[in-house]
Amino acid sequence: MASSYQPLRNSASGTSMAYSSTESTGAGYGGYGSRDYGVGRMGYDGSARSHSPPDYYHDTAAAAAHGRSGGSGYEDTKAHPINDNDGADAPLLGSSQQEEHVRSSSFAGASFNMMTAIMGSGILGLAYAMRYSGIVPFTILMVFMAGCGLYAIHMLLTLCTHTGINTYEGLGVKAFGRVGKIAVSTSILIQNIGATTSYLVIAGDLLPDLMRVFTSENDNSKTPFYVDRNFLLCIIAATVVFPLTSLRRIGLLAYTSTISVIFMAMMTFVVVAKRDHISCPLPGNETDSSAFATITAPPPPPTTALPALYYATDNSTTSDSCTAELFAFSTNFFFVLPTMAFSFVCHTALLPIYAELKKPTQARMQAVSNVAVMTCFSLYFIAGLFGYLTFYQSVDSDLLKSYSFQREDVLVCVVRTAFVLAVILTAPGVYFPARKTIMLFFFPNRPFSWFLHYAVTIFLVGFTLVLALFVPDIKNVFGLAGATSSVSLMFVLPSLFFIRILPGAYLSRTKLPAVIMSILGVLIGLTCVGGVIASWLV
Repeated sequence: MASSYQPLRNSASGTSMAYSSTESTGAGYGGYGSRDYGVGRMGYDGSARSHSPPDYYHDTAAAAAHGRSGGSGYEDTKAHPINDNDGADAPLLGSSQQEEHVRSSSFAGASFNMMTAIMGSGILGLAYAMRYSGIVPFTILMVFMAGCGLYAIHMLLTLCTHTGINTYEGLGVKAFGRVGKIAVSTSILIQNIGATTSYLVIAGDLLPDLMRVFTSENDNSKTPFYVDRNFLLCIIAATVVFPLTSLRRIGLLAYTSTISVIFMAMMTFVVVAKRDHISCPLPGNETDSSAFATITAPPPPPTTALPALYYATDNSTTSDSCTAELFAFSTNFFFVLPTMAFSFVCHTALLPIYAELKKPTQARMQAVSNVAVMTCFSLYFIAGLFGYLTFYQSVDSDLLKSYSFQREDVLVCVVRTAFVLAVILTAPGVYFPARKTIMLFFFPNRPFSWFLHYAVTIFLVGFTLVLALFVPDIKNVFGLAGATSSVSLMFVLPSLFFIRILPGAYLSRTKLPAVIMSILGVLIGLTCVGGVIASWLV
């Protein structure tokens, strides 16, 4: 489509916005996410965020018009501007009621929707990232990652305006055909698997301590079956996650992402509040993160002194364990950027949220994104900084796990319980688009079958459960998923779409930043994947 494309103005609302219609790839699972499933929004990016609309999107045409494709990307999309003359094939008929229903999101509402798309389990890994990068590099890299995320949003919004396509996967098809579709779908699938695995790992990190509190089991030398991590994970997966994931419609589970954002903000508040009430070194001089040890000795009086700052490497002595590092480097540094990328990726949810925005313009949606990203940046940075300045070199890759020695503290217990409930109820919503991707890739023309439905669900839940059982450290999930799918969805794919679709030379003023960003994405991905693997071998 020519670069001079302008979205057509709709007389019913007086606003302009282009929408895409979606064409099912088959009669059965090709319609996965239509009336039978009500999967909802394309924007399941898996950082632990779900974005399903209310149940009224069960209508196929309405779901298509809203750009909802459940996150998998196996619908062929075509530009389809809204026009009163479009007739029966229009994704939305010319009803003013329908049009108003589409653009129901205010600036504040769209900003909050973007926040729910951004914020996820990655917030728990940022204090650990600061531990292995130092305060100064961490701050610089966080600003860099947020800036790159916003520029990727700018590129996607520009492409939406240029083509009229309002789904991430639709842009992939427009740019590279089936190869683009496969690249997008594979990235989203990996991201969703990473997100659901991280949820199970978090549950496994926190449930044993919570069960000890709830059952008054204070003898750390004993591990009854009901406080065993693996047993609890299997029970939760079998009795809660699998049944909810097996549903054909998400329903009220769509709103758990909103609840999780509230819990994350609450966690940030608790991390700040606890900073001056936890001394360093910790009681007993250490926390046993692998065994969830509880320190029963009374803690010494809290200290509010400002932390000392210094430069450190792997050769730092244990006497420096309570000193904040301005700069640090070790093999664990390669987990830093992937964790940040995992935390900021939200780009598959962007365009559907844009489609709902009242008075939709590119500048307005960019402003919405700026507010959301900067708000999340603030919460991330505060949680990371105060978490690090509380535990220093003892901070765990899962920040809430670091509070194991205070497991009976009321605030800590409330936040941990809230987080466990949030991740358990959010996980099924992220399995839905992962299942849809598999269905549409391997069984695009099969009619609905409960056998296949359950088989794929069992595979997904079982696979992520095995990962959570045998890869218990959440930094490995953040590291691999962040360095592969998150970097692809944030850096590489938007840049390649921008370069491919827009006219002009690669080194033109318009495209040069995209070229640089795509190269950076590839370098970050390859370097960090190599570094993560190397850290396992050292």
